Parts: sequence; C-alpha cells; structure tokens
Amino acid sequence: MIHAETEPKYVNNLVNKLSSKGMVSLSRGGITMICQGSTFREFVIRGNAVVRKLSINNVDEFVKIKSVQGTQISKAEALIRLSSPPHWHYYGLFINNELVAIAGTYLKLPEVWIIGDVFTTPNHRNKGFAKAVVSAVTKDVINAGAIAMLHVDEDNIPAIKVYKRLGYIAIQYFTWLHYEKHDP
Repeated sequence: MIHAETEPKYVNNLVNKLSSKGMVSLSRGGITMICQGSTFREFVIRGNAVVRKLSINNVDEFVKIKSVQGTQISKAEALIRLSSPPHWHYYGLFINNELVAIAGTYLKLPEVWIIGDVFTTPNHRNKGFAKAVVSAVTKDVINAGAIAMLHVDEDNIPAIKVYKRLGYIAIQYFTWLHYEKHDP
C-alpha cells in the first residue's frame, strides 16, 4: 500500500503511470483527523453496555472479534497487543460479557497517539458502541497530554460523523493506493 500525501495532480500522475502498467488495483481517499483537549467531547454509553480497557484476560474475546472483523490473528499476536502498553492500548465494549466493539492505539508518542482498529460487530452497529470505545481511548490520550490522531476512509460517512461528534477535526486529505508488483 502507498500512502500518498501530496497534491492531487501528483497522485493522479502516479495512479495513471501505475495503472498503465497494471499495478494499481484500487485507490481511495482518506482523511487524517485529530482531537485535542480543547475540542474533545467525551461520550459515555448508557444502559447495560460496559466499556473497559482490555487486558490479557480478554485474549480469547479479542481473537474472536478480530475474526469477525475479517482479520485472523493468533493468540500470541493478541497477547502481544493486549500486554504491550508502549504502543498497543485497546478498549472494548461488552454486552452481557460479550465483546462487541473495540478501538485501540497502534503508536503512542509523547505528543501524539494514533488510534485505529475501530470495529463493531455487524449485529451491534448504529448503537453508539464505536463512539463509546473511541471516546474511552481518546480520553486516555488527552489525559496523557497528547493529541489523538486517526485515519478514516473519506467515504465512511458514519465514522466521520462519530469522530466529529467527539471533537475530531480533519487536518489532511490523502490517497491510499493498493498496488501489486508484476515481474517483467
């Protein structure tokens, strides 16, 4: 994958050249969004849903939700993600002890944490669950004195609305290019 952060005319030139060689299979736009303490609006879910930080005790549920997401992850990889606070930092939303939504960080620097891996199981969507877990992670970022950053597909309007309601603002538009290298 190529993450192109430049003027559209340069991206279009690159896409045309790679496409003419049969190397680009997909291009799509994305948005970089940030949230800081002055813009953050915390969201707390009501009802029987429980949001909490995930730990190694949640490894089986984590592997299961990643499978539903379409990402096969080994138990060893899940343990690394759930026990590696320097980078990984996950929250989950539980309904009747079932993990139905996740959000986490995959890079934590003193001044910025990058949030990703936001997912809600299909039968629990449109109930504010993604908003609740992203809010929990964002609150930790803000409390650490950092800025929260995430990337979202420009076509993912529901996610963009969620992030805006939490206080995220768009700071950059970019293009993702998926390519395959073909031997001559």
